[in-house]
Amino acid sequence: MLQYGLVFLGGLMLAAGFAPLNLSILTFAGFLPLLVTLERSKSRKNTIAILYTFFFAFHGLGNWWVSSWQPNADPYLMASGIALWLGHPFFFMVPFIGYRLIRKKLGLATAVWSLPFLWVSFEWLHSLSDVAYPWLSLGYTQMHFLNIAQIADITGVWGVSFLVVLVNSIIAYYFFKYRGTIASKSARSRKLAFMWCTVYIIPVLVIPSWYGNQSIDYYNGKHPISSKYITVGVIQPNIDPWQKWENDSYHQVEIHQHIQDSLLKTQPIDLLIWSETAIPYLGMNVSSEHNFSFLQRSLTPTHTALLTGFSEIVTFPPSPNLPAMAKPLRGTNNFYAANNSAILILPDTSKHDFPVHRKMRLTPFAEYIPFVEQLPFLVKWLEWGVGISNWMKGTEQKPLPLTYTISNQREGGEARIGCIICIESIFPDFVRSYSLDGANMLVVITNDAWYNHTFGPEQHYEIAAMRAIENRRSLARCANTGISGFIRPSGEPYSIAPSYKSCGLAQSIELLDYKTIYTRYGDWLPMMSFGVSGVLIVLGLVWRRRKEKKQVVST
Repeated sequence: MLQYGLVFLGGLMLAAGFAPLNLSILTFAGFLPLLVTLERSKSRKNTIAILYTFFFAFHGLGNWWVSSWQPNADPYLMASGIALWLGHPFFFMVPFIGYRLIRKKLGLATAVWSLPFLWVSFEWLHSLSDVAYPWLSLGYTQMHFLNIAQIADITGVWGVSFLVVLVNSIIAYYFFKYRGTIASKSARSRKLAFMWCTVYIIPVLVIPSWYGNQSIDYYNGKHPISSKYITVGVIQPNIDPWQKWENDSYHQVEIHQHIQDSLLKTQPIDLLIWSETAIPYLGMNVSSEHNFSFLQRSLTPTHTALLTGFSEIVTFPPSPNLPAMAKPLRGTNNFYAANNSAILILPDTSKHDFPVHRKMRLTPFAEYIPFVEQLPFLVKWLEWGVGISNWMKGTEQKPLPLTYTISNQREGGEARIGCIICIESIFPDFVRSYSLDGANMLVVITNDAWYNHTFGPEQHYEIAAMRAIENRRSLARCANTGISGFIRPSGEPYSIAPSYKSCGLAQSIELLDYKTIYTRYGDWLPMMSFGVSGVLIVLGLVWRRRKEKKQVVST
């Protein structure tokens, strides 16, 4: 039982770096209890149990909140969160399958040094496909050490994860190298192990920290980094998400309008932002035909644009090729399905064809049933009962253009908005694609109220901050109940609205066109890590076969 207690503690240490605990320093040694215990494992069954215990604790502390655990939480949401907790540890075992193979065939030292490559390869692969869920990438544990996180503009979040695991590998290597003499209480050996660890760890942390300090100083607002600014206001309505789909939708729109009217009295604003699905179903005239003239008329006097989430209805004529989630449209022969969308409503009354972003990366099982096109019968089995499951996936990603004319008496210009809806923010390459395509600001709209008073909203906010660092873009974030606010290209906040209150917040933010190394070259580090991992695993397999052949010849 002692070994399981040790690895359980290690899993907690690794997860303690995530918000809101922010015990980032513990993550640099979180893998050590696992690696030490694996060395004592005597069977495959024992190894699986050790790994499962470690990652059960890791997921538990880092992601327990996914079930919501609120009195009015939907049973489906609670069940799916528990299922994720039980199943997710098996995914995290994947890099350690490679680790154990390399350990067995190429030796302990090679295995320990291979771990950063194996882990980053896994995190990257875990961000691909319809069942991707890269929320717990270790790089996010260093958002409390913001200077270290700045290397993400070169490597993406993957480089920060690599650094965390590399420090674990250094500590583990010298622990294993001197463990015999350390156990014999040799003061000299303890000092030697500590010295060599320090010699290697210091540059690994100091060089990124130096770079980070320079970057934070550059983007901290003390001197201008762009001549282009836009004034943005976020509207936080603080609406109960469990009643949102049952209450009067027009009343919810009125709540937003009341807050924004108060905000507009304080200063001119170029762009207002409402949260994800801020406009639920308002009838086919609005939700299907995009007739938002009633909102456009209120925006025209102040020359203010509005970016809002809404439930978009798409209709289809009878066809054998209907989407799997299509349902009969009452009173007609047609069918309908819905997109979780965002629309940019312009104040120019001569324009009615507004830019729309349809959410492309949907939350597995909560918003979209993976592989539903191939297995349509799953719709009836796994549909969530609160009215938001079975969205269609968007198919086109491009910045939303906004020409603005007033902004604190400055000349106007064009903002190109990378619009990110909720969980899309956890996919680095998705957000990067906006900046690569010319987006000069990023916007995240989300609900997050499903997870009020848990770790979820703060973790989601810090993930958005990482996206700002990777692409060096100002980012506006609007959430139903919080955290709403504005993030600098350094990941630091411009300003943050108080959570769980109905309020509005305005901020002038910089528009930046510069493309970072990560923006230009994307996931080069995890791809390289995947190649290194593959070579090591192949070498291990080849070594095994050669050994088997020698044994056959000798017999």
